[in-house]
Amino acid sequence: MSAAHSKFFQLRTIGVCLAPLQHAPNTKSMFKIQRSINGRLVVFALSGRIKAARLGELQQLLASEADDHRLVLDLKEVKLVDRDAIGFLVNCEAKGMKLTNCPPYIREWIEQEATQKTVLKARRGL
Repeated sequence: MSAAHSKFFQLRTIGVCLAPLQHAPNTKSMFKIQRSINGRLVVFALSGRIKAARLGELQQLLASEADDHRLVLDLKEVKLVDRDAIGFLVNCEAKGMKLTNCPPYIREWIEQEATQKTVLKARRGL
């Protein structure tokens, strides 16, 4: 981050989670959450793999923010997600959170899941 931005943003690394990949036993998978704040705008920059096992931690961090803060999830450095993560992101958008720098394959998957969720609700008469 440039010196010009450092006086406006408070930057803090929230957590780094390492877990072995199932298909590559000698490598590690990383999920990192970095929080920055500018007034009432809070950005969580996510990187690595977002898997179901880490969603609880992320949900707690988002829930701990004040209600008057605008929340943004920056997905620029996200490399891989699972279906549970997509469902989580769909719900985040439905709650008014903004997703930025979303990789195209993730955006497409989110849109498919959101459409499917809408169709299911319509069928149930909700």
